[in-house]
Amino acid sequence: MYYKNKKGKLIPLTISQHAKERIKERLEKLGKPLPENLESFIAEQFFHAQKIKKLSDWYKKRSKRYGKDTLFFQNNEFTFVVQNCSIRTVEISGKGLRHLNKNPIGAS
Repeated sequence: MYYKNKKGKLIPLTISQHAKERIKERLEKLGKPLPENLESFIAEQFFHAQKIKKLSDWYKKRSKRYGKDTLFFQNNEFTFVVQNCSIRTVEISGKGLRHLNKNPIGAS
C-alpha cells in the first residue's frame, strides 16, 4: 500500500493497530459485515481514496493540531488520516453519517 507524493515518489504505508480497531468499530456502526482480512479491506478502500488537496477550515484546524505532516485521503465512505507513513485512523465520511464517528455503539 502506498501513495504518490508531490514529486511523484511512491511512499509505502503501514496500518496502525488503532486504524484496524477503528475500521472494525465503524463498519459495525454502519451495519456492514466485518471482512475476513482487515488489512486487505483497508488497502482496497485506500486504493480508491483521493488525497484531499483543498483543506477546509475543519481540516486545517486538525492539520495544525496533529502536525503539518498529516495528510487526509477520502473515498465515498471513509477518510484516512495518514501521518509518518502510517494510516493512523479511519473515519466515516459519508454524507449524513459523520456523527457515527462520535457516538458509542448502541447509542442513538
